[in-house]
Amino acid sequence: MGKNILVVEDEANTRFSLNVLLKRAGYNVSTAPDGTSAFELLDKSEEKNELYDLLLTDLQMPEMTGVELIRKMKSKNITMPVIAFTGFGDKATIIELLREGCEEYLDKPFSEEDLLVKIKQVFTKTNARKEEEKNAEKRFFDIERKLESYRKNFTSLCNSVDSAISAYKEILGTPLKSNRINLASASVTKDKLGGDFAAVHDTKSGCDILVADVAGHDMGASYHTIMLKTFFDENTRLENSGENFFQILNKQLLNNGMNERLVTALFIRINLDELWVESVSASHPRLLRFKSKNPNSILRPFSPCSGNVLGIMDNPSFEVRKFNIGPGDRLIMYTDGICSCVSIDGVSGKRVKLEEAGLREFIRKHYWNSIQNMVSNVWQDIKLFCKSKYVDDMLLIGIEIPE
Repeated sequence: MGKNILVVEDEANTRFSLNVLLKRAGYNVSTAPDGTSAFELLDKSEEKNELYDLLLTDLQMPEMTGVELIRKMKSKNITMPVIAFTGFGDKATIIELLREGCEEYLDKPFSEEDLLVKIKQVFTKTNARKEEEKNAEKRFFDIERKLESYRKNFTSLCNSVDSAISAYKEILGTPLKSNRINLASASVTKDKLGGDFAAVHDTKSGCDILVADVAGHDMGASYHTIMLKTFFDENTRLENSGENFFQILNKQLLNNGMNERLVTALFIRINLDELWVESVSASHPRLLRFKSKNPNSILRPFSPCSGNVLGIMDNPSFEVRKFNIGPGDRLIMYTDGICSCVSIDGVSGKRVKLEEAGLREFIRKHYWNSIQNMVSNVWQDIKLFCKSKYVDDMLLIGIEIPE
């Protein structure tokens, strides 16, 4: 029997298209033109005990917005997975959604494939979460035990504001380098206290790399950046998996205060002995992979911004992928400030975002250079695109598997 989906969209043509698409995919679909009508359907379904399995909702709607609908559902204890349609790079709205318990979203415009993949992921996560709850108590005590080891160095480092500022500046001033892989990077901070962070640690079999984006540009963001660094150092020493590392990190963020600081992150472990990469995503811009000497062979291990944000849920799920690599393959890691950077036409005033597609074109343009020159030239193109006017911190890392 097909899953029951409620679609809430005020634009009639879009609502019709979604209805046709989802029915063709085998789902049972109901539609509503606004939040008020949607809540009436949800309320009736609760009374009849004929619950929907998923809610798809736009955010900007008359009478009742998508966020208001989610908030009202929460107040009435109507629970189900929700996918919200957001504007690309709208961090403030995304954070508001997460605080209301909506953990999944798609940036407009999205393709039919992106939507169907996201829906499948949500249903898979829902089923997996039910299984995980059976082992939640054991996992809680295991993470709590490991957390003490991670906390030790962090507590001693951040025993004062002055030491935190000093440590943060030291982190920013440390160039990324590795003796195991070919690596190049470029970055810029919008303010003195930024939230983007990256670190690399060589290991016996290859290296671990972490890229993260801490919400905010204040002392709190700097404090949490230091925490990421010390926890990442300890994780490399203990050789824990990326998924386990994110669970421990999430626990510490929650201990610091629910919704106090949200973090998106991407962790990759490169094994050069066996030639594989394991990637773990916590709602971070996806890893881009290019096959050796073929800039048109981009492979995407993830759907956009997959996995849950760190620092808001007790039992988050992360997107874990493992794939083979070969000599000369290139991997690109970055933060969302790059895709969100804007070019403004001087005559019409039209604003155009770079987005992932624009970044990919810059990479293809300079792909035949060395990894160092490729990253440098792509970075220059990004700066020219936005005329060096940054809307957020930006970070770009290029990785090449050695021959």
